[in-house]
Amino acid sequence: MLREIAELIRDGMPADQLLTLILDKAMQVMAVHNGSVFLVDPQEADGLRLVAAKPEVVLENPGGDHAPHRCSLVKSVIESGKTLRIAGLENDPKYGSSYFISMPVYKSRQVIAVVNLANKENSGIFTEGDERIWSIMLGVIGTGIENISLRNKVKLQLAEIKELTGMHKK
Repeated sequence: MLREIAELIRDGMPADQLLTLILDKAMQVMAVHNGSVFLVDPQEADGLRLVAAKPEVVLENPGGDHAPHRCSLVKSVIESGKTLRIAGLENDPKYGSSYFISMPVYKSRQVIAVVNLANKENSGIFTEGDERIWSIMLGVIGTGIENISLRNKVKLQLAEIKELTGMHKK
């Protein structure tokens, strides 16, 4: 799986598509039924953008701006920069299991996204081993996203240089 992801990174897959693919792979490997990926996005009202969710969900804040936001756990992972494993919450009819894990994705030592997994097959809990495996995977993903970002900056700068040098030749 790491090899496949490395090839997609090398091909310059956009970050949103890469994170969606990672979610699919994580759900397969971890044998879970529910997952989501949030990207830190300062342009959004709450600073987060839902990139993908399986199954699809609609995020609402029915109580208005002053009601607690449904993404508060994601925000706590972003603020702490640490994985959050929760076990033993009241079963949620929407997600089934009371066990879930939220893990940060880093780019340049900053959390840029959070991957959430829940409803593990056989009502299993997420272990330290699960966390270690995915922290390694997400480290590779963060590095890949950083490489894609740098590659895009270089392409833009190259285009600007070509444009400027082309203008001076006239």
